[in-house]
This record gives sequence, C-alpha cells and structure tokens, in this order.
Amino acid sequence: MEEQKKQQLEALELGSEYIAKLIPAMKEIIPELRGAEMPDTEDYLNQQLDGLNYVIDIINITIPFLNEKEEVLNKDAMEEKIQNLNRALGNNSHAMIANAFEADILPMLDIYRQIALVVLEQNKEE
Repeated sequence: MEEQKKQQLEALELGSEYIAKLIPAMKEIIPELRGAEMPDTEDYLNQQLDGLNYVIDIINITIPFLNEKEEVLNKDAMEEKIQNLNRALGNNSHAMIANAFEADILPMLDIYRQIALVVLEQNKEE
C-alpha cells in the first residue's frame, strides 16, 4: 500500500475513534448550554471545541482522499455548518451553540465517521 494512502487511512481511523468519544461528550453538554449550567460548563465547552478543532483538521486532511473517486462529502456544506457554530460562538450564546451542536455539528461528525468506517472496512484487506 502506498505510504500516502496508509497515512490517510491512519488519519481516518484516528478521526473516527476520536469522534466516537467526542459525540457523547457534545450530547452531554447540550443541556448544560441550554440552561442547566454546571460550575465547569465553560471549561467543558472549551474542551469540546478543542476536540472539534482536532477533528476538523483531520477532516480537512482526509476529504480529498474520501472524495477521490466520487464526492461523498461536500466540503462547502461542512464549512457552512462550522460557520454556523462560529456565529454562535461569536454571539457568545450558549443556547445558539447548543443548537449548532445539535443541528449542524453532531450530524456532520456522524456522517463523516460513518463514511470513514466504510472506507476503513473497504481497505482492511489491503
């Protein structure tokens, strides 16, 4: 297997494993952002955002590989979802951040992870 493809597959595996941990954490913080704040909500949110930035880096690295034969992920649509979150963060509105997580980010991460898992399975034998 060529080295670049091997690196892409490793990045996909890292990303899918990390997303599997990030999604439950994001779901857990949504009620806190909607009003049931805890003393550590802000710190927890920052951890989620750091994790999301890490995943976005992996997504950006792997999208060309995933879309090599046909477009399975629309980068523009993903960027729009991230911009929705950025607007919510810019407004410093926890409710808007929760909405962006729920409506945009979580579905985006889930779709990416599902596609990554399929590609990893297809390349298992190689």
